[in-house]
Amino acid sequence: MNAIVRAARAFPGLFFDDGKLALEVLALLACSALLANAELVQSWYSTMLLVAGTLILLLENLVRTARAVRRSQTVTPSSQP
Repeated sequence: MNAIVRAARAFPGLFFDDGKLALEVLALLACSALLANAELVQSWYSTMLLVAGTLILLLENLVRTARAVRRSQTVTPSSQP
């Protein structure tokens, strides 16, 4: 039973490991859907917004994660013997 509970708790982490990225993607989806449904622009514009926006968000997340890893790997002068 404990294994099922642990798996159920870990399942959302597969999709929402980074909360900021998840919120940004949901906002991007909402904007793209609003543009497509309101027919303010041609449908391929909203598709391009979705594709380009997703790529930009993933790149931003990659850069942010790389900076965090680099900061965590730096050695502070007080920790050296």
